[in-house]
Amino acid sequence: MEKGKLQKIVLQPNKYRVSTATFIEFIFFWTIAMEFLVTELELPGAIRYANDAIVLLLIARIVPNFSRLNVPQYKWVILSFLAFFAVIVVGVIGNLVPMRYVVWGGRNTFRFFVYFFACAMFLNRKNIERVMTMLLGVQLLNIILAIYQFIVLGRWSDDLGGVFGLGNTTGTCTLCLLLVTYYFIKFMNKETSIVKFVFAM
Repeated sequence: MEKGKLQKIVLQPNKYRVSTATFIEFIFFWTIAMEFLVTELELPGAIRYANDAIVLLLIARIVPNFSRLNVPQYKWVILSFLAFFAVIVVGVIGNLVPMRYVVWGGRNTFRFFVYFFACAMFLNRKNIERVMTMLLGVQLLNIILAIYQFIVLGRWSDDLGGVFGLGNTTGTCTLCLLLVTYYFIKFMNKETSIVKFVFAM
């Protein structure tokens, strides 16, 4: 590498830093894909824990930037979270819950809050619109896979998971609700075409 290019990299390290929005988007789309990879392509179940590693990175970004939530509309959200946390701490101490259960339960419960606060702090309108546009592509893939699973594999009801994999219709229903709600509002505000709204439905 030329000396000038090397100096440029050293002097401008933030240019190569992965944005927090990228971490947030990775968790979002990995959550959609991972069950399909496990149940359909038989990848190891351990790939589910990739999200946990990214959540730890989000915590490292949230802590020094928490002042971003110091605005009136977030006050009650933060107070509600602190009250919820306090109740859990009292319950853990009062019931002498074993530490391994505390760690596992904390992981399952609080990663949502980490993700929620990260979205509130680091995403803007452009990020959200980008994700929702990409979700239309996910929905197209979801439809194709669901048709294949129904006709070729003979699945139906709860086993018809589409892009979310075997037995994961909860994911498909949530995706459909999210898309219909978002594109209905966009259509009513004349911010999207009827084609996208109908496709979302």
